Amino acid sequence: MVIEKLIDGKNLSESEKQIASFVLNKQNHIDNLTSTELGKRSYTSQSTVIRLYQKLGIKSYREFLSLLIVERNEFFKSHDLLENSPEQLFSSCENVQTMIPALYNQVISDLNLLLDRNTVNRVCNRIMNAQSIDVYGLGVSSIVAKQLVFKLQSLGMSCAYHGEVNSFYIQNTQNNKNSISIVISLGESHENILKICQLLKEKNIYTISICHKDENDIIDLCQDNLFFTSYENEYINMICSFFSVEYIINIVYPLLMFRFHPEQLSYQV
Repeated sequence: MVIEKLIDGKNLSESEKQIASFVLNKQNHIDNLTSTELGKRSYTSQSTVIRLYQKLGIKSYREFLSLLIVERNEFFKSHDLLENSPEQLFSSCENVQTMIPALYNQVISDLNLLLDRNTVNRVCNRIMNAQSIDVYGLGVSSIVAKQLVFKLQSLGMSCAYHGEVNSFYIQNTQNNKNSISIVISLGESHENILKICQLLKEKNIYTISICHKDENDIIDLCQDNLFFTSYENEYINMICSFFSVEYIINIVYPLLMFRFHPEQLSYQV
């Protein structure tokens, strides 16, 4: 998506970032701007505008503007919704039906900016070659942890779920380079999840975390991390955390399924 690349700003020059900042400002109306006008309004130039949309893989300014208008509207709609109070969001069935798709869109947009494809591929390779997999999820995290276990087991993988801190089990786990652990944290039971990660680190067990991007103490203890955005509102944050982990699982699972059973991808759910 165009807007995701503008938010990310990776590989953009300072002048191109000025244009990105201008179009991402809700107060600035862009619907009828020409490339020359956009350059002037963003204190850059028409040539910078052209370089920007070409760098984004777009052939013409008209195509760039059309895509940007649609994506901007969706982006601002999602953010406007997140600024509402929980009472407004959950006050009626109609509000909830409006909110849920918007939250999904926001989660997907934010995650696509955070997820590194090289990390996803590396994680999939480690899972695919693992002889055994331990998945840890405490409290509410157990719900998505069990989903992951079920999906990995459906592929014929040796996978076990753990819903508590079992120091004895971890300490007696054989240090096998083909055994891995996956730790899922939705923010709850943080200290216990951290203890699990510390024990796994001491045993030199390859560990993948799926957690909020600000859980740095957990991230630092793991070899690979698939993390997602935290939101200020605690009600929204919990809902979006579930959506985020499910989205990550739904990216990893079909990649693994295709590698294990490519012939089944066309009909297996």
